[in-house]
Amino acid sequence: MGKRPVKYKKHPMKGCYKMRSKSDKFRAEMLLGYEGTWLRDRMHITNAMIIDETTRISGIDWLQDKDKHYSKSKYQDTTLQAAHNLIVRSKKYAR
Repeated sequence: MGKRPVKYKKHPMKGCYKMRSKSDKFRAEMLLGYEGTWLRDRMHITNAMIIDETTRISGIDWLQDKDKHYSKSKYQDTTLQAAHNLIVRSKKYAR
């Protein structure tokens, strides 16, 4: 028998997947960190994909709007969420 598709709950941020456990957050932090290069290579995720996803979620182009001062915590939250979204999508479409 085939596997059942996993249902993911949507997150309040513009079409994001909810981080369900500490391991989800740890995996997203690992993907963003320097040590996560092997994880990025394995999942075929690039830094540009993470930046594009962050821009899509927040609606702010972080690279273009450098002169405006946005909060660092908001940027970190959105990048974590973007990394988690990419991890979920890579698992979802790999089946």
